[in-house]
Amino acid sequence: MYMKEEKDRIIKLILGIESENSRKSTLQLALKQARRLVGVNHGEHANRVCFSLRNSNEEFDAEEIADSYLRSHSDEAMDVLTSLSLYLIILDQLGHVFGEQSNKSNRIKDSLDIGVVVSEMNDKELNAIKELRNSLNHNFGLAGYNPHKDIGVIKYTICFADDGNQKPLVEPTKEWEGDWTDKDDNTSYHVYPFSLINYMEDVILSLTNKYLKGLIKSPLCVEELKTRFTIVESTNEYSTPEDLSLEVTDDDLANAQIDEYGAKYSADGNRLLQMQSEEIKEYAIKEGTKVICNECFSFNYSLEQVTIPSSVIRIGNGAFNGCDSLKELSLPSSVLQIGEEVFKHCDSMKRLFIPNSVKSIGKYSFDYCKSLEQITVPDSIVYVGENPFSGCDNLKQITSDSKKYIFKEGAFYSSNKKSLQFCISKNDCFTIPNSVIQICDYAFQGCSSLKQILIPNSVKIIGNNAFSGCYDLTNIILPNSVTKIGDFAFEGCESITKLSIPDSVSGLGKGTFQFCYSLVQIDIPDTITEIGDGAFYECCSLKTIRLPRSITHINRYTFNKCNSLREIDVPEYVEEINGTAFGGGNSLNKIFIPTGTKGKFEALMPYYKSLLVEI
Repeated sequence: MYMKEEKDRIIKLILGIESENSRKSTLQLALKQARRLVGVNHGEHANRVCFSLRNSNEEFDAEEIADSYLRSHSDEAMDVLTSLSLYLIILDQLGHVFGEQSNKSNRIKDSLDIGVVVSEMNDKELNAIKELRNSLNHNFGLAGYNPHKDIGVIKYTICFADDGNQKPLVEPTKEWEGDWTDKDDNTSYHVYPFSLINYMEDVILSLTNKYLKGLIKSPLCVEELKTRFTIVESTNEYSTPEDLSLEVTDDDLANAQIDEYGAKYSADGNRLLQMQSEEIKEYAIKEGTKVICNECFSFNYSLEQVTIPSSVIRIGNGAFNGCDSLKELSLPSSVLQIGEEVFKHCDSMKRLFIPNSVKSIGKYSFDYCKSLEQITVPDSIVYVGENPFSGCDNLKQITSDSKKYIFKEGAFYSSNKKSLQFCISKNDCFTIPNSVIQICDYAFQGCSSLKQILIPNSVKIIGNNAFSGCYDLTNIILPNSVTKIGDFAFEGCESITKLSIPDSVSGLGKGTFQFCYSLVQIDIPDTITEIGDGAFYECCSLKTIRLPRSITHINRYTFNKCNSLREIDVPEYVEEINGTAFGGGNSLNKIFIPTGTKGKFEALMPYYKSLLVEI
């Protein structure tokens, strides 16, 4: 098996997040070319270079472009079509690598489904986008296969009268009979290329920034990635050159320059490696330093003030973690990136100015900064990691100047309010707006005062650890729109007593309800095909449960330490029961199994033979 670090490294390499010897994948080169053709900068939307086309309301229908679209029209129009084609290829490939293995029919849909901008398109529209990709890339002209109609072809109209804020794809209002002399635009799918590119840019950025872990499911996939993607030299400005690594090695420390305060710098002076002192209250980092390495100042309890020079561009993970006396810090306008857990447990810090140069804020950056009262997210920000302000008990206001994010009524959202990034509300009841499709990972983690959450019918995805540690949460109803519940989503929700999983959900993640000590009743529908490891671990009030008929495996620690569990119904199609599934001192009296399966279940559960009851 591959180590987790190897999997993460491969994923980051493929998506161009972290370079290796200044290299990146051909997929990233395709994205660079697609962005160049329509004037997209990293993290921004299409700049819409074709003003003359857009302003003239020029439209091209399928007949006009059918034979040779690359030669039929102006260079500007072809740039847009080529860019659109590249984006669709990229989405198709991402869906192939990272999509659900069970669904190979529409890999573009797979990409849309795992991005932050979760698709609101219906199956017909998603199929039309897939066929647009086939049409553009196989030179069939702007027509594609249509499985929903007997004639089997989709007709497209490309609308350059597009300000980038349209719905990307609009279905025909009239049925097309397959007559190519038909000039009626009402029988075509209308494609708004800039809006579709903007939409896909959001998805690609989401995949890039949010889903770096757990996407590769087997070593075979790692080998596939290594085989399928050619690595080429790159001058990507977002790459980290090897000589500016945030990681500190033993060799770095052995060859370090040490100043009069004991701070250790790399031999070339570009990296501040380590500054550990129990006595120093103030420190000025040397001019010319470019990066502050991971955990550089961590747990310097007496440190109150640090001066950072204008040469610093990156601040590594946990750089000031545990500096609980740190009161003042001014970030220079040279800083591009704030890493993960950088200011975690800086208990004395009341405010921090983030300059307009910073593009990303890592997850848990300000975790448990209990004195932090206010903060402004500048308009340069294109990515904010998982709940960077968890445990900031005094934080009442976040001002967002970013075009990618908004802050409203105690919560931080994507600009289109389709994803709820995190919540800092101290109210005991919170209502999620009906525009939200995704509750992101760790969104409500640690909202200890939250007692009731109202989730609208628009929500499809509840992310990993979304409500973990909401100790007082008692009232929650999951709507039928929810299709995915992530790992540890309700971990440690100690006050929930009962919950119904909607029929729309097909699986429960790892540790979904572990440590829900008050959970007495949970209704699991037959649509559930998988229950992750430890899903009900130490649910010590759970007395009875019926497993859905579609379950074939009962995984590790699923009901371990469920000390009140007396009865359980096990369906006939179960083929494997892990030896730890019911361990830890449970009080099982009866295990109900289908008639005629006793021999099978005696083999699967040798330690529970006496409890098996056929019904």
